[in-house]
Amino acid sequence: MKVEFFLPMVPVVTPEIKRELVSKLEKARRIYGPDETIRGRSVTLDTEWVFAGLDPMLARKPDMVLFEECLRKAGFWRHTAQVRKETMTKSKGPVPGVWVRIGVSE
Repeated sequence: MKVEFFLPMVPVVTPEIKRELVSKLEKARRIYGPDETIRGRSVTLDTEWVFAGLDPMLARKPDMVLFEECLRKAGFWRHTAQVRKETMTKSKGPVPGVWVRIGVSE
């Protein structure tokens, strides 16, 4: 199973926006899946942070630990230990946000 979606947002993850981010991720989960929380299987997490009008090399690295925790709280998986591989890239684009791609082992 694979889940993929784009979340338009300012590509910065801080504790101050955690509640808002979890809410956005819960909505994305209802639209794109999975239908139930992933349990007992490992997942791969691939994120692409898109920056508009800013050179990605100069942009600060997003807080991936906090983002992973927000995905867990939104119900994508049960425990952060399920993430066996994580890839994070930064790019430049017209709309700022984050592409999230989640792969689930069978």
